[in-house]
Amino acid sequence: MGTSNISVNHDCIVAFSGGVESTALLCHVVEQGMKPLVIHVEVGMGWKQQSECADLIASNLDVDLRYIEYVNEHPLTDKQKLLDHYFDLGIHPPFFFTWCNIMQMVNVNNPHIHKIYFGFNASNDKQMPYAEEHQRSIERVLNLINIPTKMSAPLGHMTKKEQWDSIPKHLQKYVHSCVHSSKRACGKCSKCTEFLHMSENK
Repeated sequence: MGTSNISVNHDCIVAFSGGVESTALLCHVVEQGMKPLVIHVEVGMGWKQQSECADLIASNLDVDLRYIEYVNEHPLTDKQKLLDHYFDLGIHPPFFFTWCNIMQMVNVNNPHIHKIYFGFNASNDKQMPYAEEHQRSIERVLNLINIPTKMSAPLGHMTKKEQWDSIPKHLQKYVHSCVHSSKRACGKCSKCTEFLHMSENK
């Protein structure tokens, strides 16, 4: 996927997974009248449903969706030790590091864009300090090469349930809700558990 020579009409970059937070964010950006360059990153986790969900949501919102496949087959770190470390801290592994770094490269190829938006929620605030620290460091690097970009989470003050409720009903059915490729939720995976927890905390 190439992200250079993209129309200068884009006024923000949206990191879009197809889950609750990123879908609520994308809907919000479109409602604000902005023209997002929407980036979906495949990080090799095998969540086959994600791409289909992203396609359907982007098509319904009539936005420019681009894909980047990132599969690090020879990481410099032990994946299991990394997972264990972050789970011991009580937070999910920092996939946002990868997402943030890729959004930075997209921005380098599109220096006219000065806003990068991410989906987060207030109930997941244990991750926020890690994400914000990393984003500030990327902003400093971009500023050094004369790309004054601001990375932020416009709906970060809202809980996952509040963000879910903000998504139009006709789009909720497309939101990525199960890690398996089946159309029916398995009820056991991390995504299904996440949705169950959300519904129990209305």
